[in-house]
Amino acid sequence: MQALNAKRQPPLQFEALAVPPTAAQLKAAADAIFLKAKALFPISTAWPNLDSEQVMPRLQKLYQTPYLFQQGNLGLCPAATFFYHMYTLKPVETAQFAQDLYLHANGTLGKLVVRPGSDLLKADYHATIFIHKALRFFPDQADWMIMCSLRDSENAWFDYEGNPSDFVGEWSSAGHLSDWYTTTGFFTSVKFDSYYLTDPSVDTLLQTLVKTDKNGIALRIKTKMLRSLGVQSSILPDFHIIPVLTTPVIDKAMNRIEFQYWTWGRPPPLVLNEDLDFVRDCIMAIIVVTF
Repeated sequence: MQALNAKRQPPLQFEALAVPPTAAQLKAAADAIFLKAKALFPISTAWPNLDSEQVMPRLQKLYQTPYLFQQGNLGLCPAATFFYHMYTLKPVETAQFAQDLYLHANGTLGKLVVRPGSDLLKADYHATIFIHKALRFFPDQADWMIMCSLRDSENAWFDYEGNPSDFVGEWSSAGHLSDWYTTTGFFTSVKFDSYYLTDPSVDTLLQTLVKTDKNGIALRIKTKMLRSLGVQSSILPDFHIIPVLTTPVIDKAMNRIEFQYWTWGRPPPLVLNEDLDFVRDCIMAIIVVTF
């Protein structure tokens, strides 16, 4: 993990030269700088259309600051939530996985093997997929690579090339998310509660949404539950998945609920303070994973 663990270097100090350097000396210095850059940002032949000087520093940032992970306008909220939890709960393993995926076109998270297909590996992030820059809501190259690889690796019948318009290939569910958690083998318990269909009660929320440093919680919701976030509703899907970061505070008498959550690369804390009945109607399913 040399590239990920590279230490920040102090600023270069320049001293006045009594004699100007020769052309050969300048070339030698430039070659040394180039070799250092290659060591820090190794070029991947597996992903010929991604820029190593963008991907490798971004992977370092995600390792250090998981909340930066950006789903953008891709319908891959299960994958985004999964990797937010992985970077938070298993940072070293996830950083190694991401680097292996970029350099070797495959990676493992515990027992979960991710091996994207050739069409995704050859997909042109710049020239075709996110050519419409006016959207201004797209993931970084590293985030795109990680999420799309997981989704494409799971597709038995359909290739997924990471295009926001490929609704069939990108489709995934809370059930997929639960399966990914289980397959890693990292967790002693993975509980899926189809809250909306079984028991959408306040007591279920109180019993299930207990956040600790040993667990991760995800909610599948109607996206309108995040109305206080102020994101333009026309660019959002009807349903979404978010990690819950704190145990909700519920006031039955005042019909209020409050908790912190994460989504779309926003820095914490994002606080949901809403009508309790409204939130109960918006929660579709709950997943709790525990070490």
